[in-house]
Amino acid sequence: MLPSIIAELPQKYCYHGGYSRYCTCEYKDAAGKLRYYQVVFWVFKSAKKLRLHVESAYPLEERPQLKNRKPRPTPINQVWGIDLTGKQDLGKNNLQILAVVDHGSRANLYLQAIPNKTSMTLLRCLLDSIEKYGKPMVIRTDNESIFTSWLFRFGLWFLGIKHQRTDIGCPWMNGRIERFFGTLKQKLNQIDVVNFEHLNLHLKNFRFFYNHIRTHANIEDRTPAEVWTGKGFKRKAKYCSAWGGLLQGYWHPPD
Repeated sequence: MLPSIIAELPQKYCYHGGYSRYCTCEYKDAAGKLRYYQVVFWVFKSAKKLRLHVESAYPLEERPQLKNRKPRPTPINQVWGIDLTGKQDLGKNNLQILAVVDHGSRANLYLQAIPNKTSMTLLRCLLDSIEKYGKPMVIRTDNESIFTSWLFRFGLWFLGIKHQRTDIGCPWMNGRIERFFGTLKQKLNQIDVVNFEHLNLHLKNFRFFYNHIRTHANIEDRTPAEVWTGKGFKRKAKYCSAWGGLLQGYWHPPD
């Protein structure tokens, strides 16, 4: 029974748990009843292919209810997730967007289109964020070449910041920034941008919306700005709208 589960694992596994690298695998027994196994695994690259090694597996009485489980809280300004995404302008130019998200507060600390995709440019942007918000203990990235270059790694070492990289082919390990990009792209894909400067204007509006207006269920329906500052809702509120109504809600300005 177990060998057949392991054989079908690449098609059936569903990841959860961040760096713990385990999953829940389901199958039907001879009677047609769903059964579940908890499988511990790790992913590695060999001969330019991603491979899956199963370390252990054990049966579960029922399917774990993990979909709505809240992630464990993280101290503010301790771990930053950074990554890049892109947006094509009306001239068919692919513009690169850099984002920095604080894991503890979900605050978007940096969101701008950058002129080039180099480690030097990334370090300059990080230094701007550190100067404004302070230095995190850890920066989490994927394994893209700009994050694994000797210059980027040396820069983090020199700053005294631990560089934590996800496993190859495992974007969910940097889930905060991936979730942020999902929210951004859902809105950004509905608008056109003329050029680099026009995109940055839109990103500035989105960053304000994300940090000060949009509430998050995993931080007790507060905004990232409220968690970052440790302040709750105010009595007064101001309605805000941008991007033709795609971004809208009530902003509670500080006293």
